[in-house]
Amino acid sequence: MLIPPGSSGPTGAHAEQEERLSRNWAADSHYASRFNTATAAEEAARTIAADYQSAPLGATSARLLTMLVQLTGAKNVVELGTGTGASTLAILAGLGPGGMLTSVDIDRERQSVAAELAEVAGFRAHRTRFIQGFAESVLSRLSPEGYDFVFVDTDPAGFPDIVPQALTKVRTGGLLVVNDALGSGTVADPAARDASSTALRRVLADLQDSPNRVLLPIDAGLLAVRR
Repeated sequence: MLIPPGSSGPTGAHAEQEERLSRNWAADSHYASRFNTATAAEEAARTIAADYQSAPLGATSARLLTMLVQLTGAKNVVELGTGTGASTLAILAGLGPGGMLTSVDIDRERQSVAAELAEVAGFRAHRTRFIQGFAESVLSRLSPEGYDFVFVDTDPAGFPDIVPQALTKVRTGGLLVVNDALGSGTVADPAARDASSTALRRVLADLQDSPNRVLLPIDAGLLAVRR
């Protein structure tokens, strides 16, 4: 059937469908966040984050992160971007007995908050090694293929350098997980030309042909790559 010029036709219907899907997704996301309840320590980490110019990991992403650490049986984990501890707590919750987390951040004060909240949550201090420094610098000193699980939550503008380097630290069969992989919607917006969105598209394009990756529209976006 021919659609007269100016008619809404399929174009209008498509726009309405997109709007409805957007509303549904927002409602689903809000419901999931309430369903995926956080501990008191995690809620504190998210509340405090604003005081330290830090964007905390969302509740749904945190629950998934805990589960992924559990399912992989990870013992040696690296976290790039401690923040105020939301992701730190999620990782520690998934670590089995004898597990060790190495957490890296450029801000010592944020790490102090994360360490205090981890203690409040009941995690022993010896299970976490906090390193202050830039992710690229610390990564260069870590053993190649020496870790079961690496979580990246740094400035997305630096992902083109950090993500490939982080992947070399993951053992064969291990997992790399990257937060903010969709830039909270900016990656899918062709009008977004900022440094972070451009960097994220570059990283995703480089990993497009990998058979062992999945991109999830959860919170700010999660990318998981199996080595």
